[in-house]
Amino acid sequence: MHILPKSARETKSEFFGKKGWTLHSILMYTKQENDEKLNIAAFDHWSTDTKQDAWFTASSLHAVFEIMSNKPKWIILISDTGPHYHNTEMMLIMAHWKERYDIEVREWIFLEADEAKTAIDFHRAQIVHAIKRYVRIGFEIKEGNDIEKAIKDLRGTSIGELNPNREKLDKKIKSLVGISNLNEWKWPIEGPFAGYIQARPLPKIGNYINYSPAQIEKLSKSETIKPKPTLSTPTNSQFTWIVPISNFDTNSKRTKIDTLSNEIMKYKYRKKFYVKFQLMSGWALKANQKFGKRGGAKMSKRIITLLQGFFHAGNANKSDRYTAHDMLSELNDMATKLSNILETILIEDKASWLKTHFSFVYCTIFIKENFCNDFVVKYPNLIINNIDQHLVTPDRPIKLNILPARSVLVTELPPRAKETFSTSISEDYAAEISSWIDRKTTTYSTTNFPYKFELILCGTRDGFVPQTFWNICHGHACTIVIAKVKGTDEIIGGYNPLAWDNALDGNSDEWMETKDSFIFSLKNGSIQNSILSRVKKTNCAILYERKND
Repeated sequence: MHILPKSARETKSEFFGKKGWTLHSILMYTKQENDEKLNIAAFDHWSTDTKQDAWFTASSLHAVFEIMSNKPKWIILISDTGPHYHNTEMMLIMAHWKERYDIEVREWIFLEADEAKTAIDFHRAQIVHAIKRYVRIGFEIKEGNDIEKAIKDLRGTSIGELNPNREKLDKKIKSLVGISNLNEWKWPIEGPFAGYIQARPLPKIGNYINYSPAQIEKLSKSETIKPKPTLSTPTNSQFTWIVPISNFDTNSKRTKIDTLSNEIMKYKYRKKFYVKFQLMSGWALKANQKFGKRGGAKMSKRIITLLQGFFHAGNANKSDRYTAHDMLSELNDMATKLSNILETILIEDKASWLKTHFSFVYCTIFIKENFCNDFVVKYPNLIINNIDQHLVTPDRPIKLNILPARSVLVTELPPRAKETFSTSISEDYAAEISSWIDRKTTTYSTTNFPYKFELILCGTRDGFVPQTFWNICHGHACTIVIAKVKGTDEIIGGYNPLAWDNALDGNSDEWMETKDSFIFSLKNGSIQNSILSRVKKTNCAILYERKND
């Protein structure tokens, strides 16, 4: 989290244009035996060192245990798969915790982005609110110490300045094989695997991959050193942060996890396939996904044909694809055809059943009143014959008034003004880009293009730091990046149909494959025509650069 210098008198542009500080947060959950409550202590460290990496994380954890009077005997760590946690250097540092801090690290569980970060997100929201309130009432955030003053009274929160020591660090650390696919890590201190590093794709499920001490030693030429950061005297909150523990059956939950683990291992080596949808058991696990981490085992030709028939507008021409609007229209047509077929079957083949259950049918599908009313008009005898005659006077003729189908009054409201989603892209630009995405030869009008554009990241609002882009855009697919060249009328951009993946290995460049990406320049001012350039070398369509560049 970045805290930027801000005063009550500064404008938004000046605020975001300045270099800020880093704020690193750790939540420590502790519980006394036979107690039904959790005590949460938040340790926040602000720093002028804005480099978010494994060494900063290790330094922050070191600072926490240095100031604790009662250190725990063991810990379990839970975090997201951010590159400053989920990397080889961090795993090597954790292997020395028992000897350096006399604390057993039982496991470290990594969660995908947004899986389970409610508590830490809540704490961050408190910090943001406290800083905004501090500024609104007339104070200024000019120095790092001002951050401490703004948030020092948050419940259960301790804050201090931390600056890691970065001299003599080994920058040449090899990567553990398959680390991006492994989300549960252990460092045994006893038994046959003492000194090993163990990891597996999912917590509590499957077998571990064991990295031996010999393998670990080859990853770095120098010994991993202990962090020695400088830490100011932290603040101490006057209030504790305590939450109750949810009441659930732990034994039942453990039984379900063990059963699931056994089932997965049973089929792991059988290469079992489903008959109708031939994907191998466990195909969704990242470790089993190939082809640039975008798919697992190949589907059968039958399934491919069915998918092509739907998504490719009923034919195998890949350039003639359904848009979202086309799909909805096609589904509505299919529903209408099905309704007509059902009507024919009921009238021609199921007349007897319809007579017996007409009231039920009429009430059940009353929403389709035109169908029912038309049926009554066409076949009144079927209804008359179904009336219980003992309720009708024998000498009195039966009269049935059939009214025509009611017409539905549709009130047309004036069109609602559309909210501007970007200061750089107009509705005309959005329609033109939508046409390129759907490979249309003519440009959509501003009233009928099939896509909804939502602003995900804005440089003037969110900043221009590369890691901010990865954090916000992670998981989003079908995105457009737009930039306006300063001092000119030129507006350039590109379209990426793939999802941005912040969990990819940050130590090397990686090319992503797609045939649908493109770059463009939009007409604007002195630039009279838009320019579109589609990808030609599909296996090198998009480059995910190293995050440490």
